[in-house]
Amino acid sequence: MIFNEWGPEFTSKFGHVFPTDYIVIDSEYTEFNPEFGVIFELGHVLVEDGKVVDSLGVVLDWTKHSVVNADYMASSFRRLHQEMKEPPRAASMDVMRNEGVEPEEALEFFYELLTRATKRGMAIVGHNLFFAEVSMLNANFDGFLGKRFDFPKNNVFDTGALEKASRAIVSDNPKIRERADLWLPQPDDTLTTYFRRVVKTPAKGIFWNLGECAKKYGIDKKLNIKPEDMHSAKTDALVTHHLMEAFRSQITTQNQWSGHAMQEWVDDRYDKAHQHPPRKAAGDRTATARRRGQRNV
Repeated sequence: MIFNEWGPEFTSKFGHVFPTDYIVIDSEYTEFNPEFGVIFELGHVLVEDGKVVDSLGVVLDWTKHSVVNADYMASSFRRLHQEMKEPPRAASMDVMRNEGVEPEEALEFFYELLTRATKRGMAIVGHNLFFAEVSMLNANFDGFLGKRFDFPKNNVFDTGALEKASRAIVSDNPKIRERADLWLPQPDDTLTTYFRRVVKTPAKGIFWNLGECAKKYGIDKKLNIKPEDMHSAKTDALVTHHLMEAFRSQITTQNQWSGHAMQEWVDDRYDKAHQHPPRKAAGDRTATARRRGQRNV
């Protein structure tokens, strides 16, 4: 488990401890393009001391929205059903009409939920959090609420990135396995910059999607989840919680070493990093919120 390879100078940034109090978030959206994409389902699981204390899934009803084009939603749902083997149940105009709530109401609730959780010091957790939820949530918060959420730099955990890095450092492909500068935290990294790098780094032959992880760790059998149950925001958030706890069971290192041991670890782990040219920092992506849901169909 990659956490066991993290040095204490990095884990000190979040108190050395794998979180026991956290909120898992998940979303389903029309397309991964923050400029146009619309979230149509949100889910969360609230965890205290490793146990679920609250959970919710909510469908957002865009069918009568003044900004979002209904034809765009219908076209997006048709595309999702064509492209995905098991499309989200909520990707349906009928489900939105019959079960959905006002989009701004749901987005405001979720914004306040995240705000309260971070004020309590709870970590924010998601699977592929930095590929999806961070960008899509803030684009929708900005476009429909006129505000953005400041995700904490050192209190966010991406289970997708954790699984990807864990597999990469033991990969049979030496070109993947030996790049410690990619899969291990660098001295100036925050949790955010580290997870973003792991998510964006190509790793051919390594799979870490949530369904794959659910099978690997026996979560699908434990929760009696079928493939068609996935891609529900609440279900995916619950699976992600169980993945966090599966990771916790593999942690063996407390990361509270002496200064001498710390320096030896740094020297050993980062030697290879200096053999490669520095990477360019990825720029932040800003959405033009009011164009969302208006793509020509």
